[in-house]
Amino acid sequence: MTSIVAVYSAIAVSVWTLFSAWRRTFRSWKKVSYDEHGNVTKCLFCDITGRNVPPGETVPFDDAIRDGFELSAFYPTSPAAALHILIVPKIHVRNVTDVSDRRLIEAMLSYGRDVLARKSEHRQDMRRSDTVDASDLAQARFSFHVSPYNSVDHLHLHCQLPPFASTIKDIMYTPDKYPWCMSATRKLASL
Repeated sequence: MTSIVAVYSAIAVSVWTLFSAWRRTFRSWKKVSYDEHGNVTKCLFCDITGRNVPPGETVPFDDAIRDGFELSAFYPTSPAAALHILIVPKIHVRNVTDVSDRRLIEAMLSYGRDVLARKSEHRQDMRRSDTVDASDLAQARFSFHVSPYNSVDHLHLHCQLPPFASTIKDIMYTPDKYPWCMSATRKLASL
């Protein structure tokens, strides 16, 4: 009987050790760090929108207040399309599934459309300026990656003008066709 208890105890200790290691590992998850209570202690996008930009990251080029929400716009470090801009709220919201306020999504979408239109007019501001025409705005995509497929655990809207850098990038950012990408209009319809 004692050998069974010893085996179960050893298993329990092993499981607890693995679980503890897992918890320590994932306290810093998707460029966001959490304390033991689940509170945010460090966030890449909070740092960027607060102008405390880590080395190697992009600096926001525009800020706005829309419908009471402070928002920032910046280029991702790895753009997927000819013009690719991120719209990020300055308040920390974990991801698109945590949003219950329709006004936040509307503000992000409105600001994203404005910024994309402005940037498409000024070709010198664009990363791949030779491939986009302002008439392409009708093809613009406004989407969120759905958790667990998001890369940064802070709500951000991808505003993109095709063409995409590759077929894989096109698939990664095709909204409402695959489970990992949701259009802003679909999120609005769900609220």
